Amino acid sequence: EACAALLLARVSTTGAGGYTWNYADDGYPVGSRRPEDVSHALVTTQLMRYAAEQSWWSPDDMTKVARTFTHQMWNGHPARLNGRVDGSGAGVTEWVYTRAAVVGYATHGDAPGGDPAVFDYARSILMSSYLTPFDRPLMTASVGAPQLLALGRMFEHRPDAFDPDSE
Repeated sequence: EACAALLLARVSTTGAGGYTWNYADDGYPVGSRRPEDVSHALVTTQLMRYAAEQSWWSPDDMTKVARTFTHQMWNGHPARLNGRVDGSGAGVTEWVYTRAAVVGYATHGDAPGGDPAVFDYARSILMSSYLTPFDRPLMTASVGAPQLLALGRMFEHRPDAFDPDSE
């Protein structure tokens, strides 16, 4: 609970209504600090989700996390997210970061106060960044652990906000 409270104290709200945060870079000169990349954010956002489930973070906090996913990390191109949680770029590694970020998207689709559209973004990210570029059907694709976890999450559960017959 103390870790979740410390994280909440470190985040700041952006103009887009989402959150941004830096790496745990205490002691670094301010000019050397930078927003966390979306791959490392995967771990951070899982703590956020857990904190919401424990009622340590409010639904309003999770609404801001959802806006981070939909208005800052997402850039309209599912195979290449913005590289950092504040919506800025991270260079050529953005393609790689997209692959890990899909897990965060998949698990936040039904977070308390979240946005169910984030769940659909996860599906789009996974299909676009792994399967489509290599023209591989889902049944024969080679998918790593993060992508397999995301697929499992998407098959296991669908946000309650979606119509029951949309599965």
